[in-house]
Amino acid sequence: CALPISPIFTAEIRGAKARAVERGGEFVVLANSTALKRETPGIPQSVADKRKLLIDTGVLVPDPNSEFCRFAQDASFGSPSGASAAIAGRADRGPETWRVEGDGRTYAAWRAGRIGEVGSSTAEELGL
Repeated sequence: CALPISPIFTAEIRGAKARAVERGGEFVVLANSTALKRETPGIPQSVADKRKLLIDTGVLVPDPNSEFCRFAQDASFGSPSGASAAIAGRADRGPETWRVEGDGRTYAAWRAGRIGEVGSSTAEELGL
């Protein structure tokens, strides 16, 4: 059984624009996406640590001439919320922030539809 190909998801947070896909069980922000340079007060420590790691390893590159950083390469996150938090510099509800490119459905709605499709085909395969 082949796994379905993930659509491209987009997020726009205070001017930062990002694209992502699901790949290998992770949520992957694609190269050339942007993130806000500034972190908000009260940013969760795990988000601050991930952003620092991305900057220290050259994955997230601050632009000296703007308020944004650029992803120099694809970056994997454990969840859509982790990805959008890294882009926003604050906690974020990723399943509501990320949208399917081209049709505007939220990640949450897309995911719910995928689970319904998988459940239906499984029931059909079992002859139920």
